[in-house]
This record gives sequence, C-alpha cells and structure tokens, in this order.
Amino acid sequence: MKHLFLISALLFSFNGWTNEAYDNCIAIAEEAKNNVLQPTDWSKIEAAINEEEALIPETARLKGIRSNGTSIFQKQNASREAELDLQKEIEQKRIQLEYDKQDDLEKVAKSKREAAKLYVELMKLCKDLK
Repeated sequence: MKHLFLISALLFSFNGWTNEAYDNCIAIAEEAKNNVLQPTDWSKIEAAINEEEALIPETARLKGIRSNGTSIFQKQNASREAELDLQKEIEQKRIQLEYDKQDDLEKVAKSKREAAKLYVELMKLCKDLK
C-alpha cells in the first residue's frame, strides 16, 4: 500500500511538472508568433525628398546666377538645365525609395512566414508535453 501511495504521489508530481512545462511551452510559442519584423516608417525619408524637391527652383536659380554665362539668356539656360538635372535626381531618389519600400515589405512578409512556421513547430512540441 505504501508503494502504491508513493507511486501515485510521484505520478501526480510529474503531472504537475508536465502542466507547468506545457504552459511555459505555450507561452514561448505565443511569443515566437509575435516576434516579427515591423515595416519601416518611410515618412521621414519621403518628407526629406519633398523638401528637397520644393527647393529645386531656388537652387536652380542660384546655379544659373553663378554660371559662367555673361548674358541673361545664358544664365536662364543654365538655370533650366540645373532644374532639369535636379528633377532627375529627385526622380531617381523616388524610384530608389520605392525599391527600398518593396524590399522592406518582402522582409516583413518573410519574417511573418518564418514566425508562423516556428509557432507551428513549437505547438507540435508543446502537444508532446501534454
């Protein structure tokens, strides 16, 4: 009878340990599921590009004034050329920004897939603990 009592006590103690391990496992799985990359906030970069674009007319005018031309027409021509060049640079920055945004979204999506895969694997391990 003593042996039966000890075996029962031992089984109950292991059962308690198993429940605690299971609960810990579930908590870890839930944490792993939420551990994903967050998308980058691109608003500051977009604002900087917009500010730079707003300054193009004044910058181009100053470049025209500083040009080597002596007549007003030469200075105006230099100003227009500078403005076109600056617009091209802005357009390239916007294109690069779109590539960067797309790359960031792909990384976030990959992170979410990996987190979901890890969550499923952990839940399988947790099931074995139950």
